[in-house]
Amino acid sequence: TLEVSCKMFADDLEQIIEKNNHAELDISSEKDKASFDKYIPAYVRNHLAVAIDGKAANLSYIGFEKDKESAFCYFEVENVSSLKKIDVLDSLLHDFTADQINIIHVIVNGKRESTKLDYPDKNASFSF
Repeated sequence: TLEVSCKMFADDLEQIIEKNNHAELDISSEKDKASFDKYIPAYVRNHLAVAIDGKAANLSYIGFEKDKESAFCYFEVENVSSLKKIDVLDSLLHDFTADQINIIHVIVNGKRESTKLDYPDKNASFSF
């Protein structure tokens, strides 16, 4: 299983979800959790794509949690037996600010690779 977690500032995520869905929500409120569980996967799937060894991966939403000023959104890709290359298209929060910086960490078999994407860059590849 490939595990994917997206860490964003909770306020930024809340604001872009509100803007895109014309809704007034509070990411800290239990009453709005179901709305975020609907809007987060739709938003992330529109701004994050993963390909494993050249094949598009289907990100299955697990859930989100708020921790202090951060929001963690969790996804997984099942039935990944092995991989040699991961391609990532990441434009998360590009529609929120032109100053967006996204940092990607990939760990495969204990080996970690990282990269930083400054707006408007959105593509990264990792080989193992």
